Amino acid sequence: MTLVIGTDEAGYGPNLGPLVIGATAWKVDAPAATAEQRLTDAVSEALGSLGKADEVVWRDSKEVYRGGSGRDLLVRSALTALAICHSRVPEDWPDLVTALGRVGPTAADTSPEWHSFSTDPLLAAAAAAEVLDHARAITAQLAARGVQLLHVACTCLYPGTFNALLDAGMNKSDILSRETLAMAARLAGDLGDPHATTLIWCDRHGGRKRYAGVIAAAFEAQAEPLVETPQQSTYRLRTDGLFGGTGSPETVLEFSVRGEQRPPVAVASLTAKCVREWTMECFNQFWGNAATGLEPTAGYPVDALRWRTEASPAIARLGIHVDQIWRQV
Repeated sequence: MTLVIGTDEAGYGPNLGPLVIGATAWKVDAPAATAEQRLTDAVSEALGSLGKADEVVWRDSKEVYRGGSGRDLLVRSALTALAICHSRVPEDWPDLVTALGRVGPTAADTSPEWHSFSTDPLLAAAAAAEVLDHARAITAQLAARGVQLLHVACTCLYPGTFNALLDAGMNKSDILSRETLAMAARLAGDLGDPHATTLIWCDRHGGRKRYAGVIAAAFEAQAEPLVETPQQSTYRLRTDGLFGGTGSPETVLEFSVRGEQRPPVAVASLTAKCVREWTMECFNQFWGNAATGLEPTAGYPVDALRWRTEASPAIARLGIHVDQIWRQV
């Protein structure tokens, strides 16, 4: 058996809204050397068995949702993965927090828009029922090929928390790597088998090429570099003591350009993007009510400056410190 963990982020570049990091964990009944092919083939066959093209797609979120097009497909595809893990479809934001973990604002995030998430349904009843049917069908098809999607997790770093980490001396790349690897380490610790190999696949973190230090800090173990090129960085981890003190025979971490082509990373990408879209909808709804005529924003640098200028009177009127809204990226 091989445990495969995939991670990806959404919102690394924007000034507004959270940085969202997603992760997925999969069990593959195959040795590490053949686990990727087994998993890729199983996912392709399972999605193809649904009988409808593009009903559920597990690809890079940037391919699924672009320029406002593809939102419904993004949501259905991400919620299908969650329904596989929980045998139900999350109904609303509070339900999503329960399913995903660390996606709600913390005490450090005091800006009021993050505390007004809607309890409206994420999907209409008919669409949710269809998603659950797809989840059941995909689960059965994956199981027949020795593959199981075990868990989907997410972490949101809202501006208040993000800026506090910057103030503590971390840089943007360090924050992404630390939070991503902390999530991967939690999943490996919770789901790993002391007799099985663990593979951790990540998209490249910005332009970073070397990860040994941040890996060692997250896993409290030495990371041996195997490959460090502009396209891929690979490390073998000494995991003695990770799983109940017995260790794992091998843990390998890979950071790859275009890592989203792998299904575990793609589903993490879809989940992170979906959660970020919901947070920005909440953000825009709150500020649209607070400032008449304020156009919504996706939070990326050029339009974020426009938004900040137009929203500044409302921000001042509400007495909100800009560091609770504006990420210093």
